[in-house]
Parts: sequence; C-alpha cells; structure tokens
Amino acid sequence: SATTTTTTTIMEKIANSHAAQNHPTNLKLFYKLYSPHADVKFVVLHRPYQQMVLSHIDFDNGSVEGHSNVIRGFLLVLRRFLDWLDDEGGYTNTGKEEKLWTLVCVDRLEGDGGVGNGDDDDDARRNIVKYLAKFLGWSIEECPECFSHWKTSTKNHLVGKDDMTILEEHVKTMEGIWPPPVLKDALPEQMCTL
Repeated sequence: SATTTTTTTIMEKIANSHAAQNHPTNLKLFYKLYSPHADVKFVVLHRPYQQMVLSHIDFDNGSVEGHSNVIRGFLLVLRRFLDWLDDEGGYTNTGKEEKLWTLVCVDRLEGDGGVGNGDDDDDARRNIVKYLAKFLGWSIEECPECFSHWKTSTKNHLVGKDDMTILEEHVKTMEGIWPPPVLKDALPEQMCTL
C-alpha cells in the first residue's frame, strides 16, 4: 500500500541518518575500538513492539506514528549492525569462532511472560541466566534471584483504531528485519515475536 511504502522510506531515512548511526553511540566504531583489547559481546534485549511504542507515545512529536517510525528506524540500525557483526566472522579476541551477540526476549523475564505459570517463568529465567552465563563466559551458571524482580512497564497508553492500524502496518514492514534470527540451538525463551 502507499502508506507502507511511505513509512518504509521514513524508517530507512531515519536508520540512514547521521543521528541514528551515532546515537547513543556508533556501534561499529565501538566494536572496532574495543574488540582488539577485550572480548566484546552484545546482549540484545527485545521488547514486544506494540508494548514498546505504546509505553512512550509522548516521544517523537507525541504521536504513535512518529514514535513507531523512530523505533523502526533504530531497529533497522540495530539489525544492520548485528548482520555486520556476523559478516565480520564472529571471532572474539581469543580467536574462537563464536556469535558476538545474542537475543533475550524481555517478555520471558516478566511475571507471566507468555511462558505460563509462575513456575514456568522461574524456569524461563533460569534458562536465560544459564545461557547468558555460557555466552558471556561467566563462571557461575546459577543465580536464583536474577530477573526475579523484573518489572513490566506500566506505561501502556490506550489508543484508537487508526493508531492500531498504523501499528499493524508498521509491524508488517518489520517482517524479515526484526526480530533478528537466532541460532538453531536457541532456547525457546529466545524465540521472540514482534
């Protein structure tokens, strides 16, 4: 549709802007500068798109469409960076070939988190902590209280049908872009939805 074409152009325009490439930091430059001196890895926290946009609709000109465009632009910047990291060969400074980034679905850390009852949520948190410990090379794989006090944002504004239609169209433009694909052996807790 005409709206999708226009909003995709806006998303790409935002993603290609100097401000987006360098706010809050230039990720490629950060990696290039620090990786010769330390293992640099990235943990990407993914929050459900609609929840993310609606929790801050007062940002970016105070409209759902404006904030959604900016969020989509930054997700495109982040996806391009993650793809670039993968293209760099995925080597840490120890010389081992490893993925340099991983994904954590924030909704899996929350109360219900879409995983199930409280016990399932505890299991999900434990799985994530164990995975992160391995990914980051931590010596401890158990942390019973990690993420147990994670709070869901309570800022979730109600919006009208027109704004929901805009969000639905924007979500369609993100297919294949976000969330990024994870490893074949990823945890169920890393299977994020947009």
